[in-house]
Formats: sequence, structure tokens, C-alpha cells
Amino acid sequence: MYCSESDVVRVFDDKLDLTDKEVLRYLKQADLEHHGFKKSVEYSIVTDENGRKKTKKTIYYKVTVDCSEVGKWEKILKDRMPGALKTMDIFAKTLTEV
Repeated sequence: MYCSESDVVRVFDDKLDLTDKEVLRYLKQADLEHHGFKKSVEYSIVTDENGRKKTKKTIYYKVTVDCSEVGKWEKILKDRMPGALKTMDIFAKTLTEV
């Protein structure tokens, strides 16, 4: 019998104000693909608060592993994230969820 479950971690912090360029620079520095993550990009059309349509770009990094390996991958993420993102407490929550 085979069973699987997935978890998606999304990072939100109202106190953290980064530009798109800063986020892309951080992701490039993190080099997650080199460390085993698979990158995918999704584009969608969204309507902003003023009723204007604009294109939204979402970047996903995915790794498929056994639950027992989650700690290892969380450590890779924590080690690769820049200082501004390291201070966020997303890692403890994810490990608890798994």
C-alpha cells in the first residue's frame, strides 16, 4: 500500500517589505535547485484592489521525500535563506505539521 501527503509552505510576514527584485535576488542566492529542489513557475491573471487586471507570477520550489527526511530539508532551507527570511519562524511550524 502506498500513501502520500503533501504540505505547502507559504511565507507571509506583514513586517517584511521586500521588492520583487529583492525576492528574486534572494532566491538566486539560495540556489535551491542546486540543492535538490525542483523549480516551477506559474502565471495567472488577477484583479487588483482597483479592478485592474495584472499578471501574477508564482515561483514554487518542490522536493518529494519521506516524512522522516523533512528535518534534513528544513535545515537546507534554513541554511540557504538570507538573514531577513531566517528570522521567521516558518520552520518550526512545518516540522510540527509533518
